[in-house]
Amino acid sequence: MASSSSAPAPIKLEPPAQREVVDDEKAKEIVKGWTAQLLEHREKISQETNDGAPILCDRIRLSDKSYTAEAAKVIAAFLTEPFEGSAPISHGIVEADLSDIIASRKTEEGLQVLQTVCDAF
Repeated sequence: MASSSSAPAPIKLEPPAQREVVDDEKAKEIVKGWTAQLLEHREKISQETNDGAPILCDRIRLSDKSYTAEAAKVIAAFLTEPFEGSAPISHGIVEADLSDIIASRKTEEGLQVLQTVCDAF
C-alpha cells in the first residue's frame, strides 16, 4: 500500500498571466480550466496512491487581475462548493495571494469583491 507521503504534492491554482478585468464570463472560463487541472491531478494521485480524499490544491493566486463583484461570486462558489464528490477546494487552501485584485474597481465594488473572496476561505 502506498503511503500518502508518496502522493504528488497539491497544486497551485492561478489564472492565466495577462493583466485584465475579470467579469463573470471570464471567471467561468478560469474555473473551467481549474476544474480540468484538478481532475487531471486527482487522476494522477489515484494512479500513484490509495488516498481516497487527497488535498488537490493548497495554494491559489488571484493577484494581478481586477475582479468584478460577479466574478468574485463565481470564484467563491467554485472554492466553497463540494468538488466532484470531495470536500470544497477552499478546505485545503493554506496560502492565498489576493494582492491587487480590486485595481480599478470603485470602492463599494472593491469592498464587495474582497468580502466575497475572503468569505470563501
